[in-house]
Amino acid sequence: MRTRAKPWLLENLRFAYYFLGVVYLALGLVMLGLEGLALLLRESPWGFLTGAAVGLGLGGWFRRLGDPRHEPGRAEALLSIALIWLLVPALGAIPFWIAGGMPYLDALFEAMSGFTTTGATALADFSQFGYSLFFWRSLMQWFGGVGFLVLAVALLAHLAVAGRQLFITESTGVQKEPFTPRLRTTAQSILKVYTTLTVAAALCYWVAGVPPFEAVCNALTTLPAAGFSPNPRSFEQYTPLAQWFGTLFMFLGGAGFVLQYRLFLL
Repeated sequence: MRTRAKPWLLENLRFAYYFLGVVYLALGLVMLGLEGLALLLRESPWGFLTGAAVGLGLGGWFRRLGDPRHEPGRAEALLSIALIWLLVPALGAIPFWIAGGMPYLDALFEAMSGFTTTGATALADFSQFGYSLFFWRSLMQWFGGVGFLVLAVALLAHLAVAGRQLFITESTGVQKEPFTPRLRTTAQSILKVYTTLTVAAALCYWVAGVPPFEAVCNALTTLPAAGFSPNPRSFEQYTPLAQWFGTLFMFLGGAGFVLQYRLFLL
């Protein structure tokens, strides 16, 4: 008896669904943590709680729908990346919408701008956001700057083989200039450099007189050269030394982690 063929989108995007499920589950767990932070700061936790419920629920469903062993071709990889970058901001917008009081379209714009490190904002009144929402706003740009696939491949060994084509598609320069023989080692090396520079930027901002919370948030958005800041006047409010530190770390973030990784090995 002839078996019925599966729809093209289900058959060829199995790794994308699996990976999207992993990202949704991870973001759901992050939102659970931020819900605890919101409660600790006596801010509304409902945005993060709702986002966590959606992320964990849909993440589990996408993960079951996909297959981590399916390696996509070039066309499927491009479509998969587009799917991921469309659906992840849709989840990330939920806290802005529910806890931040933004219309969902504005919240989606804010999340899309955050994850893609564009830096444009729909936020007019900074007083409507609490500390937890500003931290989430900066964290989105930090995630987007390093790339979801780099994070996932660095942390999950079973994604390294099937995710190679998506990794090359999303990460510029990796295919032309590989600097470690294994994909997971490459991703871990990028993440180490990115995290180290972020911590260094936060410490430098703090030394330059930036308040600790703002120093952390600005460090998260400096390395991806993204631009979000919890201060409505951004770096205009800070000392010249802090501004020079910002210039330095944006330059390092744009110089390429391949060269910096090699420099650290010398």
